[in-house]
Amino acid sequence: MSPSEQRLAEIYRALRFVPVEPESAYYVRIWEDLPYDPVSRLRRIIVNSEVQSLQFFSGFAGSGKSTQLRRLKKELESDGYLVIHADAEGYLNLGEPIDITDLLYTLAGALSDGLEDSHIALKEGYWARFSNFLRDTKVEFNEASLQAGPVALKAELRANPTLRQQIQQHLAGRVRELINQVHGFVDEAAKRALDERGGGTRIVFLFDSLEKLRGSPSNEQEIMDRLERLFRSHRDALQLPSIHCVYSVPAWLPYVISGAQVVMIPAIKLRASRDSDLASEQGWRKLREIVERRMEPDGRRLLFGNPEGDVYPLADKLIEVSGGAPRDLLRLFQEAVLMADPQDPALDEAKIARAIAAVANDFKTNIEDAHWLHQVATHKAADLPTASKGDLSRLMRLLDNHFILFFRNDGDWYDIHPLIRDEVNRIVSLYPRP
Repeated sequence: MSPSEQRLAEIYRALRFVPVEPESAYYVRIWEDLPYDPVSRLRRIIVNSEVQSLQFFSGFAGSGKSTQLRRLKKELESDGYLVIHADAEGYLNLGEPIDITDLLYTLAGALSDGLEDSHIALKEGYWARFSNFLRDTKVEFNEASLQAGPVALKAELRANPTLRQQIQQHLAGRVRELINQVHGFVDEAAKRALDERGGGTRIVFLFDSLEKLRGSPSNEQEIMDRLERLFRSHRDALQLPSIHCVYSVPAWLPYVISGAQVVMIPAIKLRASRDSDLASEQGWRKLREIVERRMEPDGRRLLFGNPEGDVYPLADKLIEVSGGAPRDLLRLFQEAVLMADPQDPALDEAKIARAIAAVANDFKTNIEDAHWLHQVATHKAADLPTASKGDLSRLMRLLDNHFILFFRNDGDWYDIHPLIRDEVNRIVSLYPRP
């Protein structure tokens, strides 16, 4: 590999979209310096709530939600909080429906694991407690699942859908009993942690990735129905005693549950507001910085030539069509790297256009979606045609896949992704509605 090829490979790898820690050289203070800061809001509620609190947090795929949770963890730890950060993907099969019983024992188990990883000497971990609870309530399933021990039970609960369904069915009439069992364990564990860490310590539990509960076309509706019932009927049960809880949740929750109060991460604005064509200087500055952090000055000059002042005009063409979505921004720059000739890496207008077209090819739409997207682009709002779960599911699909982008000033607004604007207009003109 030539030195030029090696440098291009390094730049390409640096542009990967992965969660980053606040200490990382790639971390950008996106929201800290803007009027709307979702993490600041989460933190203020925790600080202002004396003993416990419950908050919901969300962001569409590629919004940087997991990075912001890492920032929240660091800020709270610097204030003396004991912060447990767990990921739902390590405990649940996110492609299958869950109910309140699944979520309760998962939350307690994840919190227990986190406390033990933080060297809190619990009298008994939750998975052992849950095994005993199942025996005491005489759940009828393969006894080997319990005899294998708490660690094996935890793994099998994630991997064995039959076992989970049997437990769901058995505990369906014992929800209150399970709530009391979980809350009793958490209260005991919290007191133990406070005794070991000092009476002034407060505990924060960040439970990530629940928003990924989506499933396949065959079971998506059931997953959404169950989650709606779960959050509508059992919100109080999700407040763990003496714990500040922050759960990532599906972004559709406020659409079906009035007053759900979900703190959302929007895309980064390229223009000032819904009704303005003026550029958002702050937004442009943040998006440029994301790229600058990944590409040293030599890398930017290698691909984009010398800057005009502090700006690389060819790089700005990629930023403009990213729509302000960090994942798409980095994907566009990776594609530009692939267009570079190792013998002469400098990019030109034609190669930038090919990079943009390559990423745009990932965005395919149908006639029905195109007409709805055209309405979003016209009105800068993602109004649902009906209150049906089908329309809600379609909206979430278009948001998760970045066909629609969500922004916030004093209020929420939406627009379609710049990469699909021409295609939407083409389809709408070819297939006009009567």
